[in-house]
Amino acid sequence: MLYAMREQEVLKSIKHTNLMTFLGQYKDKESAEQGSWLVAKLYGPDLEKLISSEGEMTEAETAIIVEQIVEGTAYMHKKSIIHR
Repeated sequence: MLYAMREQEVLKSIKHTNLMTFLGQYKDKESAEQGSWLVAKLYGPDLEKLISSEGEMTEAETAIIVEQIVEGTAYMHKKSIIHR
């Protein structure tokens, strides 16, 4: 339970355009022993869908995506958060 509370606090603290937005936590009585659900808002397609729908990407398109990933990761690292 303590781990879930810590995770929730970390997610609440993340405010970056290239990272998901935490909306809240939901836990129902039937699944109480299995844990709870974290609810987040994601914008746009995920990377796998983007690549499969667009086909082969150009070097410039790839560079933009890599830059966004690096920016989001750097933001988390500045906040002492490690992606897992």
